[in-house]
Amino acid sequence: MSQGLPYHEAVFDFVNSRFIAGGITDWFALIRDIYRVVVASGNGWIQITELRPWLYCDDNSLPPNAPSVAWTHLLFGQTELGRRLGTSRFDEIATSLKGWVQAAGFTDVTEYIDKAPVGAWHTGTVLRPEETEHRSSTLSDWEVHGVRLGRIPRSVEA
Repeated sequence: MSQGLPYHEAVFDFVNSRFIAGGITDWFALIRDIYRVVVASGNGWIQITELRPWLYCDDNSLPPNAPSVAWTHLLFGQTELGRRLGTSRFDEIATSLKGWVQAAGFTDVTEYIDKAPVGAWHTGTVLRPEETEHRSSTLSDWEVHGVRLGRIPRSVEA
């Protein structure tokens, strides 16, 4: 990815990127390049989904000293292991995506933040209809952070 996407300008109507944070060193350059290859007709869309890796419970029942909390901080925090694995920037990347997408020139940018269980949903969990649409695509209790459907601004339409 450091050499850009191997496609001509305006060849795609839709670009989807999902969970690639560990493999990208310059996210803004990638998003600018995605902008370049998306069809500039006003109908081009992108969807980028990344993870916020921190575990938590809505009812605060997860103790701060729980092994699972320590594990996520070891792997995804600003630790030697996190830096060596390339995972220490996951949270920064997830929380910066919307600004980078907007700065690249996309408009109508919507940020959707979702959460999912580690394991199955508690049997007493009742989801609103708008929540069920996104639940099947999440992988863990990490907050899924997606910038969905950023559109090409009308000023660059063909």
